[in-house]
Amino acid sequence: MYLGEISPADIRGHLTSMLTVAVKLGTLMEYVIGPFLSVQDLALVSLIGPCLFVVIFIWLPESPYHFLRHNDRQKAINSLVQLRDKEDIHEEINNIERSVKADLANESGFRELLFVPGNRRAVIILLCLGGIQQMSGAHAVIQYAQLILDQANTNLEGKYLTMILGVVQVIFTVICLSPLPFTVASELFPTNVKALGSTATLVSINLWGFTVLKLYLIIAGNYGTHVPFWIFTACSLAGALFMLFYVPETKGKTLEQIQKELHNSSKQ
Repeated sequence: MYLGEISPADIRGHLTSMLTVAVKLGTLMEYVIGPFLSVQDLALVSLIGPCLFVVIFIWLPESPYHFLRHNDRQKAINSLVQLRDKEDIHEEINNIERSVKADLANESGFRELLFVPGNRRAVIILLCLGGIQQMSGAHAVIQYAQLILDQANTNLEGKYLTMILGVVQVIFTVICLSPLPFTVASELFPTNVKALGSTATLVSINLWGFTVLKLYLIIAGNYGTHVPFWIFTACSLAGALFMLFYVPETKGKTLEQIQKELHNSSKQ
């Protein structure tokens, strides 16, 4: 949400997608150092990242959307000047202010999230994208990587194969569909329901992930390891078609433009 609100339209997609790239980098780090540390030592090393985040995030400027939601225009201007590193931000701040006022004129409950056509379409898109992401099998492979790779009967131990897997994941996360749910979640919801919609999306993604992780071992154990991977392949293909025909293009568009197009298309 924060990255979506502070990013210029032309680089917003790149910045918000870095969230998932960072997750994969963290996973790679765990794969590399995990086999050589105790569980307790690994947990302590893993605390370094969150602690650095807390310290650094204190110094980041608040979103101009946040200040405008609280009727503090001057602080919003100061924030945007700091974020853009230029003084000529009046047109952008006026556009943001109009958008925030229009959004806040509406209610912010589940009713608005589900019964306003544009918001409902955003919910459908995000729930489906979250399901597609999890049904691609990415987290099942991460969770059971060493178990899966130990069955490959290669000369390398599973722990070294997981390191190679971690590198491959980082590379292809940069170029594939993996960050989409988080990127799109920061773009599709209007201000009044953004927090609620984003929370619902995250809950949905984690429920999908929990279900896939639980079912993977059952299906693989009863029908063979290859069967879940055929299911993952079919879901990925269906997901590609869904994105091609139903998910709107948001690249290079302001959040205000995206909302207009989303609500206008929902009325047709």
